[in-house]
Amino acid sequence: MSDYIFNTSPIQYFHQIGRLDLLSVLLGRVIVTTAVVQEIALGMELGSDLPDVKKLDFVEIRDPTKYLNPILKSGLGAGEISVIALALETVDSTAVLDDRLARSTAVSFGVPITGTLGLLLDAKNHGFIRAVEPVLDELIAKRFRLSSTTRNAILRLSGEKA
Repeated sequence: MSDYIFNTSPIQYFHQIGRLDLLSVLLGRVIVTTAVVQEIALGMELGSDLPDVKKLDFVEIRDPTKYLNPILKSGLGAGEISVIALALETVDSTAVLDDRLARSTAVSFGVPITGTLGLLLDAKNHGFIRAVEPVLDELIAKRFRLSSTTRNAILRLSGEKA
């Protein structure tokens, strides 16, 4: 099974809509880096609704052994840099990123990517959720940025819209 290395925002959104369980049943194990753990901890200190990932039994904390200089120069945050670097070092891994710049940077390094929306589609395709649309509505209510074009594309891919 492929390793899924998560940045902060997908964990944040799945937690905020009460569906962290989807990550466990869909993937079995989630990998985060220390930088992501620190971002989540800082968010918790500032009052954001975030999970304590160190207490989740399906989360493994693993760090890259080296950072590549080109990633450091990308303008990304520490969590995103560490996710991409670890994905580069880990055979058969996927970086789970929502940020557009982080996604394009990962792709430029040849790192396979997915994000919150891709995981929702996978959850529906595997029968873990009945419909994507109500989950999209919950995400939007939690300030998940989603254009109407992307929303419609996701609904078409899920078979919920012609």
